This record gives sequence, structure tokens and C-alpha cells, in this order.
Amino acid sequence: MPIRTLLTSVFILWIILSGFRAFYNFSKIFTEERVWISMSYEQKRNALYGELEPMYRKSDSITNNNDCLTLFSNSDTPYFLLRYLLYPKKVYWITSEQYTYKCHYALIYQYPSKYISLINKMIPKKVKIAEFPNSKNAKQMSTMYYLN
Repeated sequence: MPIRTLLTSVFILWIILSGFRAFYNFSKIFTEERVWISMSYEQKRNALYGELEPMYRKSDSITNNNDCLTLFSNSDTPYFLLRYLLYPKKVYWITSEQYTYKCHYALIYQYPSKYISLINKMIPKKVKIAEFPNSKNAKQMSTMYYLN
């Protein structure tokens, strides 16, 4: 008999906690998500992805599904986000001087100017497609290239 009352008590507690959790989640609509409800789809994407959104749009519009993109970046965030956004296109993140991928497009994402000459040696034949400003540092630009 004590096991049955214990299970009944646990079940009733579980239902009560589930009700409180559902009410709490419903209250989030009026507090935290109020800002997101009034935003358009474009504003939501800009808020989520930040500076990568225009780069994603440009690379998605000019590349085919079987193309690949070479990414030169100091951080891993743009690599993982672009990999997610551009799927099924391949995105290769170059972290060293060994450039062995045969991609038609390259994106230099907010590299310090001292590394640009190294990248220019690695990829001598390229055509600039677009430049994207950096909101945090006006001296750094992200640049997209078509590789010959």
C-alpha cells in the first residue's frame, strides 16, 4: 500500500509542476518574446546572425548547391553559422597556410590587415565580389572573392 501512495503522490506532484511550467512558458510571451513578435522575418534574421546575414545572402545568391566556400577567419563562429546556413554547400575553414581546397569562392571574414598579404600570396588570382563592413572595427572589412 505505501508504494501505491508514493506513486500517486509523485504523479500528482508531476502534474502540478507541469501546470506551473506551462503557465510560466505562457507568461514568457508577454515578457521576453514581445519584442520578437513585432519583428519582421528580416529583422529576426539580422538580430540572430548579425554581420553574417548579408554575407550569407550574397553567398547564397551567387553560388550553386554543389559549390564550396573557403572561409578565412580567426574565430569559429562564422564557420559554424555559415556551415549551418549554407547547407548543402560545403564551407571550409582555413586556419593555417595550407590552402588545398579547390573552391570557386572565398570569404575573408574580419581578418587583421597584417594577414591580408599572406592570404594574397595563398590566393593570387581572385576577383572581388563584395565587401562587408565590420560594425565593431571600421578598419576591418570582410571581403568575398571569386577564385579563378
